Amino acid sequence: MKVFLQKDSFGNWNAVPLVAANDIGHVNCHKFILHMIGKISWEEMISNAQKQKEAGTDFTFGEMARSISNIPFILVRDLDSLIALSNESCAIGKVYVGQILDAQTEEMAHSFIIERKSENEYVCFDKPGFKYQFSVHDLESILNFTNKDGEKSNRNQKWRFVPINNL
Repeated sequence: MKVFLQKDSFGNWNAVPLVAANDIGHVNCHKFILHMIGKISWEEMISNAQKQKEAGTDFTFGEMARSISNIPFILVRDLDSLIALSNESCAIGKVYVGQILDAQTEEMAHSFIIERKSENEYVCFDKPGFKYQFSVHDLESILNFTNKDGEKSNRNQKWRFVPINNL
C-alpha cells in the first residue's frame, strides 16, 4: 500500500515526500488529497494559497476535490450514523477518500484518506486545514474536530467515501 504520511525528524506527521516547513501553511486537506490521488502536481499542492486567493482562484481547491466522484454525500447526524455509513461504504483492507460537505452552505468542509483496517478500526490521514499540521486520526476524532479557537465542527454535515482505486 502507498504510504501517505510519515514522521519527520521532529516526530511530526508529514507528507511523503516531506513538505518543507515554509510550505506546510500553503497545503490544506483538499490540496493534499488531490495530490495523493494524482489530480494536481506537487507544485500545485504547495503553491502559495494567499497569492491564489488574491488572484481570485479557488485557493482551497474545494470545488476540484468535490468533483472527483459522483458518489452522493449522505447526512451524518452522530457517531452511530457515521459508523453505519463507513461500515456500509468501506471494505476491510481498502483505502478511500473521505469527504465532508457542509449541508447548509454546500461547501466542501474536509477531505482525508481513510483506510479500514478491521471490523471497527479506521485510520484517517489528513491535514485539517492551512493552519494545522498533517495528522493521523480515527473517524470519531474527525467527527468531533475542535479547531484552535475551541469551535467544534458543524454537526450538519454530509459525508461520502470514494474508493481510491476508482479515481
